[in-house]
Amino acid sequence: MKNLTDFFTEYGELHDAVLRDVSFCFLPSAIAPTIKVVLDCMSLLQDDAWVYLEMTFQKVHEFRLIATEQMTPTVVESFAAERWGSKLIFDFAPNRVQPEGIAEHRDSYFYLVCDEFDFREISLA
Repeated sequence: MKNLTDFFTEYGELHDAVLRDVSFCFLPSAIAPTIKVVLDCMSLLQDDAWVYLEMTFQKVHEFRLIATEQMTPTVVESFAAERWGSKLIFDFAPNRVQPEGIAEHRDSYFYLVCDEFDFREISLA
């Protein structure tokens, strides 16, 4: 598993990333679901070349994804990720530029809280 430092080094704050897919998997034997998010985003390690990025979030405790006429999560305009005790918070649409604490993340249109995450570049060809 990679960590938040690795993620931000490789992809920064996902400026202008395009959301391609969100999938939800809840196995009968699992305590909490796994969620995968696929994005087109820029790789800082490849001179801002566009890549397909798959982010996998395991043991998801909270998840919210809302699309309205006023707001759709198609383009990531702002992104935040941080540790919250032993958990990780990922916010793909924070209402505040630097959300502080779980209450401000819960105001987001698209956030999740998980125990573990991983990411990798994938080929969709």
